[in-house]
Amino acid sequence: MNSLPEDLSEWLIELNLSDCVTSLQKNMVLAFVDGTLIANIIHRTFPRLILLQSYEETSNVSKRTTNWQLLNRKVLNVLQCELGNEDISKIVSRNIQRGAIIIFLRLLRTKLEAYQSVYDKKQRKLAQEQKFKRDNFKTIIDKQQEKKRASVHKTLEEMNLEN
Repeated sequence: MNSLPEDLSEWLIELNLSDCVTSLQKNMVLAFVDGTLIANIIHRTFPRLILLQSYEETSNVSKRTTNWQLLNRKVLNVLQCELGNEDISKIVSRNIQRGAIIIFLRLLRTKLEAYQSVYDKKQRKLAQEQKFKRDNFKTIIDKQQEKKRASVHKTLEEMNLEN
């Protein structure tokens, strides 16, 4: 039996990752081993948390290892869902059982849900910082324009006084 449990299928479909559901149903281990599936899941949930271009679909064990190590170091540890080196070795060598993949996907879903409030808070802070920078930039531009207007006005007054 290679089908994906219904709860995971529904979750991935909610994330608009129905193509991942298809891949997992065809061959769960192959769909999982290069880390791109996990990168896509995380990106759909928190796009600013992960840079998808850093992960490539590959059958090369060395590149799969690089994908998982990067994913583990940059993203999974933030979600408090990191893997050990032994786990990564088992994944990339395809020495992982279907049940372990299902457990990991469910754990990841739980960790993503738990991270939501932290992510939202960071996004609000980032938006406030960007607004502050825009407002400061606008203030600087306004002051520069006011100086130019004052200079032009002074020049015009001087010209009127001479006439």
